[in-house]
Amino acid sequence: MDDDSVVAIRCPNALNRNLCIICQSNRKKNDQLSSIKTSGKETLLLRAEERKALYDCQYSIAISRILNTIKPDDEDCDFVYHRTCYSLFTSKEKIERMKTKVADAKKKTTDEKSKAPPVTRSKT
Repeated sequence: MDDDSVVAIRCPNALNRNLCIICQSNRKKNDQLSSIKTSGKETLLLRAEERKALYDCQYSIAISRILNTIKPDDEDCDFVYHRTCYSLFTSKEKIERMKTKVADAKKKTTDEKSKAPPVTRSKT
C-alpha cells in the first residue's frame, strides 16, 4: 500500500492535492487527473452543498473534504479530479433523483402519521 492511501484511510478528511479531490486515489484506469478550473470549483461546491442538504451517505467523506478545503473566494485552486468522479459527483440527474426520494420519504412519513388512529381514553 502506498503512503497516499494510508493517509486517506487514517484520516478521511486529509487531503493530498496530487490525488483526486473526490475519491482521493490515483487508481482509476484510463482516467487521467485533470486540474480544476474556477467554474468547475463553483459547480463542485454547489453540488457538495446540495448533497450535504440531502444527507448523501455515499459521498459523505468527499462532501466534508470538499466543503472544508475549497473556499469559494480562493484564487489558488490547485486541486485535481478524475473526470469520472467529477461527472458522477456533480450529476444533476442523480441529485434530482435524490431530491425526489427524500420528498417521497417525507410524504410517506407524513401520510403514515395522518393515518394513525386517534388516541382515545377509555371510559372508566
